[in-house]
Amino acid sequence: MVVPKTLIEVTVVGNDRKGVVADVTNFIFIIGGNIEKVNQNVVRGLFGMQLEASFQTIDKKKIDLGLRSLAKKLGMEIRVHYEEPNRLRNIAIFVSKEPNCLLRILEAKEKGLINANIPVIIGSEGTMGPIADGNRIPFHSIDDKQDPILAENKILKLTEQYNIDLIILARYMRILSPNFVWRYPNRIINIHPSLLPAFPGADAYVQ
Repeated sequence: MVVPKTLIEVTVVGNDRKGVVADVTNFIFIIGGNIEKVNQNVVRGLFGMQLEASFQTIDKKKIDLGLRSLAKKLGMEIRVHYEEPNRLRNIAIFVSKEPNCLLRILEAKEKGLINANIPVIIGSEGTMGPIADGNRIPFHSIDDKQDPILAENKILKLTEQYNIDLIILARYMRILSPNFVWRYPNRIINIHPSLLPAFPGADAYVQ
């Protein structure tokens, strides 16, 4: 009988320093994990790593406590994302001024075409607030014009608060830094129409 594996994703972000990869991978080995994939990047002194590991049996409390201690030791932010097939995913929608993408997503959710929760909508300005209110979804406006770094930190606190699994950029007209993107590897979808073909057909935004 094959025992199903449980997958976790660990992200590490902070100032570049020696020994980070070794410390994190050694921790995974010690607690019985098998490393499936590791990606790492350094941009202008900022280090980012994504690690995927599998476990036959998993102790979330032990993992959380261990990674918290390791983050403190390294002076870095370490997050863990658990694969939970039976739990509905939480989607955050990022918007700016244009409502089309947001409206189509909300319409698809209303029709049952999106099997996930949408607990929050985050805007680079307040234009989409009334649409969020009309759909009884909390809306947060975070203007990044004066201080993009501070704005991103505020957004990261919100995504953590709402336990976000996936981020949809619905014509979100801001550039996300590596410091942000590395925390959600392969979990950010950009549906700006410039990425769609000239004649995308029906339900392009839903797709």
